[in-house]
Amino acid sequence: MPLLLGSRRRRESLSGKHVLITGGSEGVGLEVAKIAAARGARVSLVARTMSKLHAARDELASSAPGAAVGVFSGDVGDGAALGAAIEQAESQLGPVDVCIAAAGAAMPKYFEELRIADYERMMTVNYYGVLHAARHVLPKMAERSAADPSVTPHFVAVASMVAAVPFIGYAAYAPSKAACRSLLDVLRNEYADTAVQLHIAFPPDMDTPGFQKEQETKPYETRHIWPEMFNELFPPDKAASRLLDDLRTAATFSVRPTFSATCSSLERGATTLARGPSSRLRSRRSSSACTA
Repeated sequence: MPLLLGSRRRRESLSGKHVLITGGSEGVGLEVAKIAAARGARVSLVARTMSKLHAARDELASSAPGAAVGVFSGDVGDGAALGAAIEQAESQLGPVDVCIAAAGAAMPKYFEELRIADYERMMTVNYYGVLHAARHVLPKMAERSAADPSVTPHFVAVASMVAAVPFIGYAAYAPSKAACRSLLDVLRNEYADTAVQLHIAFPPDMDTPGFQKEQETKPYETRHIWPEMFNELFPPDKAASRLLDDLRTAATFSVRPTFSATCSSLERGATTLARGPSSRLRSRRSSSACTA
């Protein structure tokens, strides 16, 4: 299953390239970092917590001995802080050739249980995190590629399958990922006259620390949609490998059939639940107001 929707077909190597990953201290971001380092890239990891970043750097030292790896603390929801982290990374490892915006957060709950603060947090991390990264790297990428035709920069936003097929429990999460999809569509048009490649990844549920955290609040219906449709969690290392492979071949802009088939399966599952609301859904609706 291809994970990326891109704009052009072109195969190139990561060797010697500077790959910067937000959310790179764990989950799919860390797995992408491991593979990129093993393929000869210079890797920058950006995340909020230095202890996690140091642990991630140690993992990369073991999996890709000798690789150039830098770790930089920055909150993707804070444009100034993220910009400072990116500037530090570029001062140490050179201009960013590939930026992968992988930082994300989910708060799966029923609509009536979500607080306004939950919606704001999802947008801050999942949408503004991508937006801030794009604002800091894309202008410089376009300038570099215009000055040097051999430079082909890449920007990847890691969204989610629910950006295309939202369902129960993701009233806060799905719109934030759909916003990323819309942003990348616009940017792909605005940068069409440059060599900058813009991509968006739509990974399914992955066996990551973030996914395990989601289980604490995930509604019954949400927990059962994925097992019924696919019977497995997607390994993050496999998702990372496919993401980078699709990046190297610049996956086509069109949605591939396998992706469409996957979306159709999810949509059928969501429609089934919508047509026959469970007793859990009905029993919840005794209150007339949402959580503040």
